[in-house]
Order: sequence, then structure tokens, then C-alpha cells
Amino acid sequence: MVNGPTPTAPGRTGQGGGLMADAGTRVPQSSRDLTVAESLQLLARVRFGRIVFSRYALPTIRPVNHIVDGETIVIHANRATTLSPERQVVAYEADVIDEQTRRGWCVIVTGTAELVEDQDEVERYRELLRPWLPGPRDHVVRIFPDMVTGVEFIDPDDPDDYAAGDQAL
Repeated sequence: MVNGPTPTAPGRTGQGGGLMADAGTRVPQSSRDLTVAESLQLLARVRFGRIVFSRYALPTIRPVNHIVDGETIVIHANRATTLSPERQVVAYEADVIDEQTRRGWCVIVTGTAELVEDQDEVERYRELLRPWLPGPRDHVVRIFPDMVTGVEFIDPDDPDDYAAGDQAL
């Protein structure tokens, strides 16, 4: 934690209370926690996120494509995403945040991951995943959530922002 005033970028003033869009212009911003259902619904609307797992006892983050299948998240992983052959605790994050308006959302799923080994399931998931990240995708991994958290960044003065869980952001 840093003590003292928060540093600001050149040309910005540190007035607090919201993010700065332009020098001296305060953008009202607030956040609200999302329900598990809202979080999974938003996660299902995007195809890309980041998996966090342990590799050589250190946290490792890799971009991957995903789908939401019921209450599980399924990813197409390459060889660099070396998960343990046993179930491994992972985190999965996806977000959509507009840099201009500073509005959007972030969802984080924490749970156990395991390789999908049933060949019928692997083929089904490969068709559904349609990966667009470069490189080979050798593994299909299923994440069983233990904890799903989400936050939405909203304009506190705009009542329509509070319904964003029902809208495409």
C-alpha cells in the first residue's frame, strides 16, 4: 500500500471520486457487485479470457478461448497451459471495459480444472469453442466453479446502467 497522495498521469489532476477522462474532467463512476447468474450470463457473451494456474509453484496467466456450458467453463488450452493431470485450483477472468467511458464489467471464477478426456465430449467442445487465438490447441479443460464473482462499472447518475446485466455491454 502506498502512503500519501495517489500519483496521477501527466496532465491529470488527482481529485479522486472517479476516473479521469480528460485533464480536469471528472467522470462519475461507481460499481456494483454482480450475482452469480449475471456473472455467468456476461461470461457466456464473450469468447476470450485468461486462465490463472500454478506452474513450477508460480502463478501463470494465459489467454484462452472459452464457452460456458451450464455452470462450467470450458477452455481450449495449448501445451503452454500445463495443468496438473489431477484436478488443479485455477482462476479464470474475462472482462469488457470501454476505455473511453470507463464502463463495463469483470468476472472472476475460481474452481478446479481438469482435462476433458472423453473423446465425444472433446469433439463436441472443439466444435463449440471455435478458437481464434493463434497456435495449436491440444487440450480441452473444464473448470468447475467454486466461487464466481463479478463487478460492473457504472455511471451512478444513469439508472439504465443498473440494468446492464440484462444488456450486452
